[in-house]
Amino acid sequence: MSEDITKPKHYEYPISPLDFILENRLEFCQANIVKYASRAGRKGGKQEAIQDCRKIIAYAERLMKSFEAED
Repeated sequence: MSEDITKPKHYEYPISPLDFILENRLEFCQANIVKYASRAGRKGGKQEAIQDCRKIIAYAERLMKSFEAED
């Protein structure tokens, strides 16, 4: 039996990252930060974890720029 694509093992938490994102109405960059932070080190090996951390940083930088642009 194949894994349920809506509930992958690397997102098994008391509340799924998707449910957290939707319930808190996070915008795109915020949602991706939550997604990558919740799976870093749980999906793939060391290199994948490092890549997820790089994605978190990239989305955080975009988010900061959007806040700075509001001024």
